[in-house]
Amino acid sequence: MFTGFIKESGIVEKIISSDSDIELTIKVSHQFGLDIKIKSHLSLDGQVFTVLNKQDKNDSFFLSFYLSNPRKADHYELGKKVNLEKAISVGDELPGTWFYGVPSGQGKILRIKSLEGEKLAMDVTWENKMMKYLDVKDQVCIDGVLLQIKQITDSSLSFELYPETLRITNLDHKKEGNIINIEVDPIVKKISQVMERVIKKS
Repeated sequence: MFTGFIKESGIVEKIISSDSDIELTIKVSHQFGLDIKIKSHLSLDGQVFTVLNKQDKNDSFFLSFYLSNPRKADHYELGKKVNLEKAISVGDELPGTWFYGVPSGQGKILRIKSLEGEKLAMDVTWENKMMKYLDVKDQVCIDGVLLQIKQITDSSLSFELYPETLRITNLDHKKEGNIINIEVDPIVKKISQVMERVIKKS
């Protein structure tokens, strides 16, 4: 389980692809890498993967992941900044919302504009049945970052990004037209699935 509270980001260092799989290597800080164990789970831009290997080089750690589905690698590019989050462990403080690290779908950034106080406004389009089960003030994860919905329409979500969020995550690097991972609260997701089945039967 994950919280959506990002504390660190890393850089895509290497992508080795074959016809059926991908090996992804992420460069992280030395302090972050020290706490990561082989076979532990890590969320990269909101997608959970298993750490297969780690190497300590030049005051940094390099974490390697195996992607069985090459399509998952479309989200990553060499040199790209990615959001990192460790899974919740026993003894951690538990917030009100938990996420699985499995995106509910992908959306596209429609608009980004500057606001007062060094904040940004971001509008995201998302064609998904779950949209009708979301409302203003609900929380979703955008590339693994927990954000509160400020405005909503039938096909778009609007957020405000604060300076600290922009500093720690990769959301300050996003551009209009970029594809992003979206994950909704697992409870909302389950309710939407049940309701859609009921609607089909009625």
